[in-house]
Amino acid sequence: MRAGRALGPAPLALDAEHSKRVADLTLYVRQHHAERDDAALGRAVLASGAADRW
Repeated sequence: MRAGRALGPAPLALDAEHSKRVADLTLYVRQHHAERDDAALGRAVLASGAADRW
């Protein structure tokens, strides 16, 4: 997750509600979008030609 990069460490360290939401979201993404999904998404990007624009 990129919450720490986007907002810095303060919200994760000082805001209990925010850190719980980030932890819950991280767990959800790991459970429902495992590494196999990353591989499938990578193949889809390559097949679409979108990777050439980077």
